[in-house]
Amino acid sequence: MAIAFIILGFIYFNLLHADAVFLGSHYKPRMDSFAIITLSALCMGFALLLPGTPRFPEQQQYSLSVLLILTMACCAVVGFYSFTNHAWCADEYAYLFEADTFKALRLWNSPPPLGDAQSTYYIWVKDGKWVAQYPPGWPLILALFGGSFPTGRLANGACTLVAAYAVYELVKARANREAAWLAVLFFVISPFVLFHGGSLFSHTSAAALAALTMLVSHKVRQSPRTGLLIALGVCIGMLGITRNVAALAVIVAVTVEQARGGRLVSKAMLITLGGAPFLIGLLAYQYAITGHPTMPVYWYAGRTVDHLYFDLPSILIGLRHTAVHHAELALFTSPLIHVIWLAALWKIIRNKRFVGADLIFPIGILIFVFYPLHPGFRIGPRYYLDFWPLAVVTIGSAIPLFHGGWRYLYRKTIALSIIYAGIMSVFLVFALRDITQSKFEMYERIKADGLTNAVVCVDTRSDREDIYAKLEGYNAARNGIELGNPDKAAQIDVIYVSCDKTTISEVKAAYPQRTLWEYKSASSRQPGILQPMQP
Repeated sequence: MAIAFIILGFIYFNLLHADAVFLGSHYKPRMDSFAIITLSALCMGFALLLPGTPRFPEQQQYSLSVLLILTMACCAVVGFYSFTNHAWCADEYAYLFEADTFKALRLWNSPPPLGDAQSTYYIWVKDGKWVAQYPPGWPLILALFGGSFPTGRLANGACTLVAAYAVYELVKARANREAAWLAVLFFVISPFVLFHGGSLFSHTSAAALAALTMLVSHKVRQSPRTGLLIALGVCIGMLGITRNVAALAVIVAVTVEQARGGRLVSKAMLITLGGAPFLIGLLAYQYAITGHPTMPVYWYAGRTVDHLYFDLPSILIGLRHTAVHHAELALFTSPLIHVIWLAALWKIIRNKRFVGADLIFPIGILIFVFYPLHPGFRIGPRYYLDFWPLAVVTIGSAIPLFHGGWRYLYRKTIALSIIYAGIMSVFLVFALRDITQSKFEMYERIKADGLTNAVVCVDTRSDREDIYAKLEGYNAARNGIELGNPDKAAQIDVIYVSCDKTTISEVKAAYPQRTLWEYKSASSRQPGILQPMQP
């Protein structure tokens, strides 16, 4: 086990390339991988020397609550310290933009004077509407937490708490309390979960809703009451307006699980009753913006590439992405994760304990074979996070099914994975802060210089092979939702413009009373240049 852990760990750390945190031509993590893997092995060796069996706080009344609150606090540390409260990529900023729009009780905003030059990717200007492209579920949750206010950063921490609770309850119901504690510890300590819990991506909310849906589905099987069936529909509906691909996997799993108990038609009617308002709301939302109830806002401005592909070249690309996703999953959870999960799946099937929840992670993997688009900047395979809590449920539920030496080996492998995940998370807290400070150097520089009544012409060149690259130009003009309102725009100290999408004369004409500045990014960790533009 230890040898496999070390070998696989070094392979995963040094094999990958693209945009994940440890990757890039200017950043090779050989020393980091050596330190993290060696420290994990040493900690495991020390743990093996301790007498007796570790005791979990099975009977302590508030122990789970304390763990969940600590998890949410750790997510907040990641958000405010590691990410320095910045929206790390264009997706995250678009979610914030949409949340602030909802908070202002609008579905879209008045467009800014210079159109797309004052917007970012995934936020479109069309037909007099300035609107973000994403489904409304996650932005609505963000809005409830305050949107771009600092409290909005706690939304994904709360979702992580919900997901962890569902993991604990599902494993406890299928196995026992000790297995539930091992599973929930592995879930909350892994950087894959913690750092998405501190982010603004929608995947954590989808993961929480998927896990909660399967917990309600389990309770329905125990007691198929009308209220529970309607609640199950509500959970599926909320997931559907958040991340519809995750909803597809969950619907299949729920159907399989509920079919075993009979009365599927009557159950389906009550589930539909709970989910129908969310479907109607989504169709109404899309109709209000696009003019067509079945046209996603994704496609409104012409970005029609976001769908599944079934042609052979696309599938081959999807398979290559899948291989990288699995390597990243091992990097951000445990080098032995595939051994653990496949062993659990085999044991559950062999003992005839397989349930609908065990289907969700395999379905999620299969779905994204047919999605060849590049996932962009990420902390592990973020598309898989929607389904990840149920993979951990599978792992935890198999613990009592192993016996003798295999039971000892399986438990120790999970324990080693928990140690590795904890060490990796601590390392990433500081590594990501360093990366984030370099990425968002422009905003911090302008804030430190105290610019007011200014327009900054952004000229950024991002080297995607450099992990310390500055923010991309298409993602830099982050101006909030009120730029189209002249009175409120006048109160904004600094307005950002992507000057490759407009001309300097147009910028001057739009803002004749403001001073004009230019920001040019530098390579890697070098500070950019902020200077006034010549009249």
